[in-house]
Amino acid sequence: MNAFHSLQILGQALWECCRGWWNADRVRISPQEGQLWRLQPGSRLMIEEKEVTVLSRRLIETDPTGLEFTCGSADTVGLLQVISVTRFPYLRLFWQTTEGCRELAVSDIHVWDLSEPPR
Repeated sequence: MNAFHSLQILGQALWECCRGWWNADRVRISPQEGQLWRLQPGSRLMIEEKEVTVLSRRLIETDPTGLEFTCGSADTVGLLQVISVTRFPYLRLFWQTTEGCRELAVSDIHVWDLSEPPR
């Protein structure tokens, strides 16, 4: 009977833990936004109809925080900034080249899967 009581207490604690996790507020982002957070050197992107490769990745530790990627191709070198903000939209994206700096939408960037052939 003592073992049964212990299992009952354990089961109740597990249930409370699962229920608390399910009801908690969690940061939810789109798959496209998630792809941007996972970019690494060597990742291939299409930005404004130009194919570029991520050359380096750097953490932005000032407020607001984010990531900064140096990207390049045969004729383009640019800086992609992925900035985290606390309100919708949760990301702000900036693309800076010699032509200037522009804010982009997540839909303006296509991240190629490594198994996807280049266009």
